[in-house]
Amino acid sequence: MSIVTAMEDHATAKLIDSLKDLEDDGSNFSTWKYLQLEVFEYRGLDGYVNGTVKKPDDSDTAELEKWKKNMRTARLQITMHVGPDVLQHIMDKSSPSKRVGALSIVRVSRLSHIHPLTGYGPILALV
Repeated sequence: MSIVTAMEDHATAKLIDSLKDLEDDGSNFSTWKYLQLEVFEYRGLDGYVNGTVKKPDDSDTAELEKWKKNMRTARLQITMHVGPDVLQHIMDKSSPSKRVGALSIVRVSRLSHIHPLTGYGPILALV
Protein backbone atom coordinates (compact mmCIF):
# COMPACT_ATOMS: atom_id res chain seq x y z
CA MET A 1 0.00 0.00 0.00
CA SER A 2 1.42 3.37 -0.92
CA ILE A 3 1.76 6.22 1.57
CA VAL A 4 -0.86 8.23 -0.34
CA THR A 5 -3.33 5.33 -0.24
CA ALA A 6 -2.71 4.81 3.47
CA MET A 7 -3.27 8.52 4.13
CA GLU A 8 -6.49 8.47 2.07
CA ASP A 9 -7.71 5.38 3.95
CA HIS A 10 -6.92 7.06 7.28
CA ALA A 11 -8.71 10.25 6.24
CA THR A 12 -11.76 8.27 5.08
CA ALA A 13 -11.82 6.29 8.34
CA LYS A 14 -11.68 9.54 10.35
CA LEU A 15 -14.53 10.98 8.28
CA ILE A 16 -16.67 7.88 8.75
CA ASP A 17 -15.96 7.78 12.48
CA SER A 18 -16.91 11.45 12.82
CA LEU A 19 -20.42 10.96 11.41
CA LYS A 20 -23.07 12.29 13.75
CA ASP A 21 -25.01 9.68 15.69
CA LEU A 22 -28.68 9.07 15.09
CA GLU A 23 -30.50 11.22 17.61
CA ASP A 24 -32.86 9.41 19.97
CA ASP A 25 -35.70 11.64 18.80
CA GLY A 26 -34.96 10.88 15.13
CA SER A 27 -34.54 14.54 14.23
CA ASN A 28 -31.55 13.81 12.00
CA PHE A 29 -32.85 10.53 10.63
CA SER A 30 -32.90 11.37 6.91
CA THR A 31 -29.33 12.62 6.89
CA TRP A 32 -28.13 9.80 9.15
CA LYS A 33 -29.75 7.15 6.97
CA TYR A 34 -28.27 8.55 3.78
CA LEU A 35 -24.77 8.78 5.24
CA GLN A 36 -24.91 5.30 6.77
CA LEU A 37 -26.02 3.74 3.48
CA GLU A 38 -23.14 5.53 1.75
CA VAL A 39 -20.69 4.15 4.32
CA PHE A 40 -22.02 0.62 3.91
CA GLU A 41 -21.71 0.84 0.15
CA TYR A 42 -18.21 2.34 0.37
CA ARG A 43 -17.07 -0.43 2.69
CA GLY A 44 -18.73 -3.13 0.57
CA LEU A 45 -21.09 -3.99 3.42
CA ASP A 46 -24.43 -3.08 1.89
CA GLY A 47 -25.24 -6.74 1.19
CA TYR A 48 -24.69 -7.58 4.85
CA VAL A 49 -27.05 -4.81 5.89
CA ASN A 50 -29.82 -5.60 3.42
CA GLY A 51 -29.45 -9.35 4.00
CA THR A 52 -28.47 -10.32 0.44
CA VAL A 53 -25.07 -11.70 1.48
CA LYS A 54 -25.71 -15.14 2.92
CA LYS A 55 -23.51 -17.07 5.32
CA PRO A 56 -21.12 -19.29 3.37
CA ASP A 57 -20.82 -23.00 3.95
CA ASP A 58 -18.88 -23.88 7.11
CA SER A 59 -16.45 -25.93 5.03
CA ASP A 60 -15.21 -22.79 3.25
CA THR A 61 -13.14 -21.49 6.15
CA ALA A 62 -11.67 -18.45 4.39
CA GLU A 63 -15.05 -17.21 3.14
CA LEU A 64 -16.66 -17.92 6.50
CA GLU A 65 -14.02 -15.84 8.32
CA LYS A 66 -14.46 -12.99 5.80
CA TRP A 67 -18.24 -13.16 6.28
CA LYS A 68 -17.91 -13.07 10.09
CA LYS A 69 -15.53 -10.10 9.94
CA ASN A 70 -17.85 -8.16 7.62
CA MET A 71 -20.86 -8.96 9.81
CA ARG A 72 -19.02 -7.60 12.86
CA THR A 73 -17.95 -4.48 10.97
CA ALA A 74 -21.49 -3.77 9.72
CA ARG A 75 -23.00 -4.35 13.19
CA LEU A 76 -20.40 -2.04 14.69
CA GLN A 77 -21.08 0.70 12.13
CA ILE A 78 -24.74 0.71 13.15
CA THR A 79 -24.11 0.34 16.89
CA MET A 80 -21.53 3.11 17.12
CA HIS A 81 -23.73 5.65 15.34
CA VAL A 82 -26.99 5.57 17.28
CA GLY A 83 -27.99 7.28 20.50
CA PRO A 84 -28.46 5.34 23.74
CA ASP A 85 -32.26 5.12 23.53
CA VAL A 86 -32.15 3.78 19.98
CA LEU A 87 -29.40 1.37 20.98
CA GLN A 88 -31.80 -0.27 23.42
CA HIS A 89 -33.92 -1.42 20.46
CA ILE A 90 -31.08 -3.04 18.52
CA MET A 91 -28.44 -4.30 20.95
CA ASP A 92 -29.87 -7.82 21.18
CA LYS A 93 -29.88 -8.31 17.40
CA SER A 94 -27.15 -10.60 16.08
CA SER A 95 -26.85 -9.39 12.49
CA PRO A 96 -26.75 -6.00 10.79
CA SER A 97 -29.90 -6.81 8.82
CA LYS A 98 -31.72 -7.69 12.07
CA ARG A 99 -30.55 -4.43 13.61
CA VAL A 100 -31.83 -2.56 10.59
CA GLY A 101 -35.05 -4.59 10.83
CA ALA A 102 -35.46 -3.52 14.45
CA LEU A 103 -35.20 0.09 13.32
CA SER A 104 -37.55 -0.67 10.41
CA ILE A 105 -40.41 -1.97 12.54
CA VAL A 106 -42.06 1.38 12.38
CA ARG A 107 -41.09 4.86 11.34
CA VAL A 108 -42.82 7.33 13.52
CA SER A 109 -42.30 11.06 13.22
CA ARG A 110 -40.99 13.07 16.14
CA LEU A 111 -44.49 14.30 16.94
CA SER A 112 -46.22 10.96 16.72
CA HIS A 113 -48.18 8.98 19.27
CA ILE A 114 -47.08 5.94 21.26
CA HIS A 115 -46.72 2.95 18.96
CA PRO A 116 -49.25 0.21 19.85
CA LEU A 117 -46.81 -2.72 19.36
CA THR A 118 -43.84 -1.36 21.25
CA GLY A 119 -45.30 1.07 23.77
CA TYR A 120 -42.66 3.60 22.77
CA GLY A 121 -42.90 7.03 21.25
CA PRO A 122 -40.83 7.96 18.23
CA ILE A 123 -39.05 4.94 16.77
CA LEU A 124 -36.95 5.07 13.66
CA ALA A 125 -36.85 3.14 10.43
CA LEU A 126 -34.01 2.49 8.03
CA VAL A 127 -36.20 1.94 4.99
